[in-house]
Amino acid sequence: MIYVNIIIAILLAGFLIASQKAGVLYNALFLFLAVSVLTHLGLLIYQLMKGQFGIDYWQQNLIQLGHSYWIKLLIIGAFYAFIAFYNTSRLPEFQMGEGLYNGFKYFVMASCIFSIAYAILPSKQVNWPVLAVMGCFCLFMGKEFIQYQKTTFDNAITLNNPFKSLAVVGQGGNSVLYNHHYPAISQRYAVDFILPNSTLDADGMPSKKLTDYTCFGAPLYSPIDGEVVSVESGLPDVAIGDSDSANPVGNFVTIKHSNNVYVLLAHMKQNSITVKMGDKVRQGETVLGECGNSGNTSEPHLHIQAQDHADFRKVTQTYPLYFEQHGKTQFVRANDVID
Repeated sequence: MIYVNIIIAILLAGFLIASQKAGVLYNALFLFLAVSVLTHLGLLIYQLMKGQFGIDYWQQNLIQLGHSYWIKLLIIGAFYAFIAFYNTSRLPEFQMGEGLYNGFKYFVMASCIFSIAYAILPSKQVNWPVLAVMGCFCLFMGKEFIQYQKTTFDNAITLNNPFKSLAVVGQGGNSVLYNHHYPAISQRYAVDFILPNSTLDADGMPSKKLTDYTCFGAPLYSPIDGEVVSVESGLPDVAIGDSDSANPVGNFVTIKHSNNVYVLLAHMKQNSITVKMGDKVRQGETVLGECGNSGNTSEPHLHIQAQDHADFRKVTQTYPLYFEQHGKTQFVRANDVID
């Protein structure tokens, strides 16, 4: 039996690590919860049919497990609590209809409560290899949540909202859990912006048409004073679900603000860029072009970052971004809203 437990632990660890490395942990955990609930439900039905929940069964297994039972319960409880907190906090409320948002939220909460409740039932043995994986996952999540709370930086660059209207942060923050750019040094503090309800069609479901996205074609204003040093405008906007990995930033404008500080706006709409190299731009006044879906992107959005080189391919450092908001500046993170 120990070999089966080890195999399960290896599969779980591989699933979690691979999902995190691919930047899809948030999505993968929904699948994990569905499989977890179905598995636990099947085991529960089997145990009920076997009549395994009598007083004698509880007493026998609790005495046999001793402290191991409480350690198991603590680790499993923490594991599902972390998943519940992460997946509900990561839900893109402004991208989803109320019904869809509430449906996913209640699914996560109910799945985690059910899995923790199942763990309360005393088993005949403790699966230590799986608990070890769960414990490591809890440590990783705890570290990332603490790191995510950092919002003050000495080298931050302050920008204006390039949309000049309500915009939502899709990816951003000081953690790989909320910002898929974070592991890459050349994109670490990049922010992805969308507009509210920008992924919904007339039925309130994710759309496959670029024109259904409210940010597609939205005008973009210069977020900072400076000089245009690099422009690309002729790349096509890719269909939803496709991407152009050969041209990762797609159509873009790069603005030199000062020595070693360049601001890149990427994934802009084909042939929409209105500035050229050498043009002086003014914060909040100069129209640069329109938001699009060019380059290595899954849906229309604006990718923006402050970097240490004009050429994206030669960037060795990015700077945390503050955005002006009602006379104050703030470091934006996933699901934050600026106007």
